[in-house]
Amino acid sequence: MHQVDPQGGGTQASASLPPMPSRIESERAAFGALRAGSAIAVLGDAGFGRSTLLWRLASDSARFGADTLTIFGSEALTAIPFSHLATLATRVPEIAGYAEDPLSTSQALAALFHARPLRVLIDDAEHVDPTSAAILTQLAGVGIMQLVLAVRDPARLPSAFHAFLGHAGTARVSLGGIDETDAKVMLEAQLGQQVNASSLTHMLHAVDGVPRELARLAGEAMRSGRFVSARGYLVYVRERIDEGTAEAQQRVSDWWARAATGVPDGDQAEL
Repeated sequence: MHQVDPQGGGTQASASLPPMPSRIESERAAFGALRAGSAIAVLGDAGFGRSTLLWRLASDSARFGADTLTIFGSEALTAIPFSHLATLATRVPEIAGYAEDPLSTSQALAALFHARPLRVLIDDAEHVDPTSAAILTQLAGVGIMQLVLAVRDPARLPSAFHAFLGHAGTARVSLGGIDETDAKVMLEAQLGQQVNASSLTHMLHAVDGVPRELARLAGEAMRSGRFVSARGYLVYVRERIDEGTAEAQQRVSDWWARAATGVPDGDQAEL
């Protein structure tokens, strides 16, 4: 079996989080398309979970023993023909001869993956060099490969991938901002404790619904002591308190007591 193991602790940690409620249906469709052998395009701006879903799909492939390769588009290599195809050749040597003898190479690959196509998952697909993109798309078109692209900016895709994106047989999954239900699932999995409702709302709005930024904000808040545990909830304190200021301490303590119920009273704008 040809397989690239997931690398990078941050991405793996994100992939281990439970799926967010607003994305359950779209993820179900993506996994269904993957198992059915369909081409897939995962669309989403930076920080919205595009790479995380790609790793979920890669993990699913590994679980079912599928032949899988994962590569990363590199802006530094975009202008170098065959540069991303060379990456694949390190795992599937038959591809190395494509430039000299594409017909024989295609025949060899077809024999190698005659039972089911090789799954090729490509992150940052807009940075794949046009030559590699054209060859991969051709191989997918004749059933040798199943392509799964993660795309941040469709307008920057090489022409072959752009056509692939618009093909009727390509399943498209678009990832946008998350909602408060998603934030609750995500943060409580990350922090290991329930988070106060008003804190969830404030933090989600502060990062404009971007999940990666929400995780970063929560991590920084934990490290800097801006989360306080009160009545079983984590409460996010929105101003740094000077420990020598008794009045400020008292004001925040009164607010904690209200906030910990999940529906704090009074004017929260003061924090």
